[in-house]
Amino acid sequence: MKNIQLTLSKTLMTLISILLIQSTLAGVNGGIGDMPWRVVIPKKENILITLSRGQRKALPQTFNLLVWNLYKGDNPDFEARVFDEAGHYDIEIFQEVTDKKSFDPILKARNYHSYMGNSFIYNEGIKTGVATRSQSSIDSVKAYHPVGREPMIKTPKAVMITTHPIQGSEQKLMVINIHAINFVLINTFANFMKDIYSKIKNHKGPMIFAGDFNTWAPNRNWFLQDLAKKLGLKFAHYDVDVRKKFLGYELDHILYRGLQLNWSTSKESLASDHNPMMASFTFSE
Repeated sequence: MKNIQLTLSKTLMTLISILLIQSTLAGVNGGIGDMPWRVVIPKKENILITLSRGQRKALPQTFNLLVWNLYKGDNPDFEARVFDEAGHYDIEIFQEVTDKKSFDPILKARNYHSYMGNSFIYNEGIKTGVATRSQSSIDSVKAYHPVGREPMIKTPKAVMITTHPIQGSEQKLMVINIHAINFVLINTFANFMKDIYSKIKNHKGPMIFAGDFNTWAPNRNWFLQDLAKKLGLKFAHYDVDVRKKFLGYELDHILYRGLQLNWSTSKESLASDHNPMMASFTFSE
């Protein structure tokens, strides 16, 4: 009985924390605090945006990956610091990007194939969402809004799914770039994740599922672990682990299968309120 009461107490405190955070964000400079209450949700055909196209070539057998939530470029040191990491990896996936000019070197670099998944439009036409870019070809790309909306402002989250040809292999690497729904109850979070699962479960080849999962509570972590088990995914473990935490839980993850993990790490950065994650993989058929 005491355990049940303790669990209910923790759940209640978490809900109170969420409501307080939402109220605080509505009045804070930067990020969601800058948004008017009226935002524009793009139509399905306008979610995917092609930004740049590089050379057509297959992904090398050994490649590296960067995963990073860039906080809409709102940190004062964003422009000075972001390129300390960005621009040096075979595949780079970002969350909370915008189409502001400060993002042009990331989103429109000519040596990358770059795509953006537009979550919504705010502040007089500024688009925000996720972006995936690759120095090698991207065979297919899909960006869409899974089920579920953030409360109050009713904004969706965009998810991007790309496939990449591999040198010397008939298999394709699938990369899922996620910024998970945040200030909602577990049922909404679960339905959001199940929606993504339905889109990727039939892929037979290697896979990377990475980004900001917003796993700030035990039940969110448990659900992600169960989903990983169904997909045969492993969690990367980091030589240096300085991933952003909330309520004591890491928000950002790299999950993978059909690959050998050579190394993975994270690094403190002043460019964002999240720290970047980096990894190296080799294909293992």
